Amino acid sequence: MNTSSKRRISPSLILSILALFVAIGGTSYAAVKINGKNIKAGTVAGKALKKNTVTGAQINESKLGVVPKAQSADSADNANKANSATSAETATRADTAANADKVGGKTAAELASPAAYAYVDAGPSTISVPAEWSFGFESATVTRENSFTCIRGLGFQPRHAQVTPYRVPAGTTNDIPNVVLSDNNFCDGREEVAVQMVDGGTGAPNDTQRYYIALYK
Repeated sequence: MNTSSKRRISPSLILSILALFVAIGGTSYAAVKINGKNIKAGTVAGKALKKNTVTGAQINESKLGVVPKAQSADSADNANKANSATSAETATRADTAANADKVGGKTAAELASPAAYAYVDAGPSTISVPAEWSFGFESATVTRENSFTCIRGLGFQPRHAQVTPYRVPAGTTNDIPNVVLSDNNFCDGREEVAVQMVDGGTGAPNDTQRYYIALYK
C-alpha cells in the first residue's frame, strides 16, 4: 500500500489556504469603485458628508426655499419701495399744498392788494371818477341815488371795502362813510357797492360826497 495517498492535510496548510482566499477576496472588494449606481437614493445622511465639501456646483439653487433672514430682507426691500412711493406721493401732496396757498389762483399778497380803487367826487348833479386816480373802474358806472353813490359793473362782488373821506388841503372833515356791499334798496336796480357820506356832527347825509374807496375780493 502506498502510504503517501493516505497522508492527512496538516492544519498549517489549511490556514495557509484560507489566508490566500481572504487576501484574494479583500483585494477584489477594494477594487470595486463606489458611485451613484451603488448608493440607494435617500440612504446617505447629511451628517455622513464631510464638512465644507458641498459647493454651489452640486446644488440647484432654484429648488432651494427662501432663507428666513433673506425673506426679511425682501420685506425690507418692499418696505423701501413702499416708502419711495409714499415719498413721491408726499412730494405731490406738498406741491398741491403749495398751490393751496393760492385762493382763486391768487396769492395772499395779491389778495391783500385792492381789486379796484378810485377817487369819487359825487355832487347833487355831477359825478367824477378820474381815470388817473382809479383802477378796476374801467367798466364800472357810478351814479348818485337817494343820497348814495351806487357802483355797478365792477365784474366782481367785493367782500371788503375801505372808504377814506376826502379832506380839503389844510382842512379837516368829520364825514363818516356808510358802506353797503350788496344789492339793497338804497339804489335803483342792482349794484355791488353803495356809499353814503354822513356828517359826523349832525348825522345828516352830505350833498357832496368825496372819498377814496378801495375794494377787495
